[in-house]
Amino acid sequence: MLLDTKVKSVTARALHNGSQIAILVEWADETKNDSMVRVQDFRDAVAVQFPLTEGQPFFCMGQPGGNVNIWHWKADWQADITARNDMNTLYPNMYVDQYPFTSAAEPVLTAPGDYIDPNYLPALASGNLFASATRASPVEDVIAGGFGSLTAQPADGQNVQGYGEWADSKWRVIFSRDLSSAEVDDVKFMAGKVYSIAFAAWDGANNERNGQKSTSQWVSLQIEGAAQPAEAGPQTLETKDYEGVLFAFVPMV
Repeated sequence: MLLDTKVKSVTARALHNGSQIAILVEWADETKNDSMVRVQDFRDAVAVQFPLTEGQPFFCMGQPGGNVNIWHWKADWQADITARNDMNTLYPNMYVDQYPFTSAAEPVLTAPGDYIDPNYLPALASGNLFASATRASPVEDVIAGGFGSLTAQPADGQNVQGYGEWADSKWRVIFSRDLSSAEVDDVKFMAGKVYSIAFAAWDGANNERNGQKSTSQWVSLQIEGAAQPAEAGPQTLETKDYEGVLFAFVPMV
């Protein structure tokens, strides 16, 4: 248990255009931590959470019979999309005699994508997203129903996009997804409804990881009416292309 987490509050905003929703989360963070290669390193991250049942289950990952859908943005996953880091990146002068899956005549292989025998990569062979050599999104779409139940949705169900930017000691991370979804374990958004939403944030420099994080309790997210067609003629910033749905200052515990 971590008694002194660093993220004390987040600011959240959201909008939709009748077909997609975007949620922007901002919080103060003195350092940028986007590498998890070494065992002593931990990432910055943020997550938003929605109940999949009526009412409000436990705000820390739900409970049995009260599942939640979590969108988890990870700074290191985003960094991997640009250029994947590995031990050779951090220690360019390291030397390896030979890996067990190579022959003496072969060069030393350094990336999971070069491996051939799945027996040496059971996590990758099982579809574990953490073992993937490539990232389609820095956001992991997961479900949970209590402590120890966190489960990633299948690769073809990872339908949440995101992007984060760190500047001036602040993270700004945006999530986006279609309002509707065919996935059984996805939250579905409908105009005119009020949803519960909760937030979690991790400060890698404070060794925060897994359950050692800052969390909010449930707050309300109201989806306003669907966007109206733009009127004919010149358009300005006041056109109804987008509907605002949330602006909140959310304390973390």
